[in-house]
This record gives sequence, C-alpha cells and structure tokens, in this order.
Amino acid sequence: MTVGELISRLEHAIPEDLRLEWDNDGTMILPDPERKVRAVLVALDATESVINEAIGRGYDMILTHHPLIFRPVRNLTDPRFISLIKSGVCVCSYHTRLDALAGGVNDCLAGAIGLAHTEPFGEDGMGRIGYLSEPMSTSAPARHVKNALDAPHVTVLDTHRPIYRLALLGGAGKEGIEQAAQAGADAYLTGEAGYNAVLDAEGRISVLLCGHEYTERPVLSYLADLVRSAEPGCRVTVWKRSLLDEY
Repeated sequence: MTVGELISRLEHAIPEDLRLEWDNDGTMILPDPERKVRAVLVALDATESVINEAIGRGYDMILTHHPLIFRPVRNLTDPRFISLIKSGVCVCSYHTRLDALAGGVNDCLAGAIGLAHTEPFGEDGMGRIGYLSEPMSTSAPARHVKNALDAPHVTVLDTHRPIYRLALLGGAGKEGIEQAAQAGADAYLTGEAGYNAVLDAEGRISVLLCGHEYTERPVLSYLADLVRSAEPGCRVTVWKRSLLDEY
C-alpha cells in the first residue's frame, strides 16, 4: 500500500465533515504519495523527538492527533518541515474530527475508565456522559481515573456528593463544565480547564482534571488499529513518551 492509499483509507474512516470550522487537520506533509508504507509512528504530537525517531528508524508516516500545522505557514524555514520533506516522511493529523468521531477520542477515554451506557452530550455532541459501576465518593473515581490513564495526578473540585453519572471530554474542556452540569452529571472529567471556569462550578458539579495528554492517549491505540486493519503487514508503533516532565 502507498502513503496516498493509506491516507485515503484514513480519510474514509475519519471523515473530514466532522472537523470543526476553526480547525486544521488532515494531511500536513506529503513528500511522496507513491511511497510504500512499511512503518507508521503514532503519537499525540509531531514533536522534535517524534520526528527524529521517525526519520532515524525508517518510518514512512507519522500519524498524530494534534495538528503539526495549525496556523498559516508563511515560509518553509522550520527545520522540522525541511527534515520531513528531505526524508520523505509523511505527517497526517486528525484533530477535532477524531474528537467527534464515534469510537474516537472521547469513546476511547470512556472505555479506558470503564464508563457504561454512554451517549453524546454538549452542544457539539463531542463529549460523552455515562455511568460508573456504582456511586462513589469523589476520591474513589479520582484514584480510578489516575490509575486507568496512568496520570501522575488528578486535580479535583469536590462537591462532596456521591458520583455516579459522569461526563467527560478529552483534552482542553472548560466549555464542557457548564454543559455537563446542565446534563445532570454528578462530575465532569477533562484534561485541563481554566481556573475560573472550574471555580464557577463550585457546589454544583465535581470537576476532575488529569492532564491534557492523559485524556487523549487512549485514542492512539485506536489510530494504530486503523493502520493495522488497512495494511496488516505494516510496522506500527505508538509513541508513549510524554513531552512534559514531572518534578
């Protein structure tokens, strides 16, 4: 299978019409659509370390969630772009359309923490709302989420009421706090949210914050499986190293 053929399969599985208007995702760098795909590196971001790994170890494509190119590019002086083009490595990124996709970011997050009977919630339908296995005090789901997502910590705004119905939105989800409260959730889980947005929820809904990347990492396995199903002989690796260090 060529790079171009794999991109067509991915575009079919993650349709462009799910992308939000302000977003830029899809094919970022495509030096040679006829290049054979033998190895794909899957990561949240095409960081310098990820790019060096891909070039150094002979990957044909980097597949990410966050876009390599988000704002308009005025020139091609960025050494990352130049290195990718010279090496012939393709980069594709699937961002908000993967957030909205059934089976995408938020369904993968819900599955990772064992949320049951989920359904979409929120104005754009990207979030998910469902039920824990039983009502719990806030500390219990916080520990469960921390362990399930391998997060270094979980920050909690606690109403001190039992949590059973839980809403979630992977990544940066401050806009979902009010929507989750209106949807009748006992608690809302996201990666990060503004300080004031969280404080505004005091007394109405518990909020659990466990880090942007940790709420989105579960989708990487989904992306890897898409590639494997399209090209079973392809070497697919998921990049699990964090860009951020904890001290």
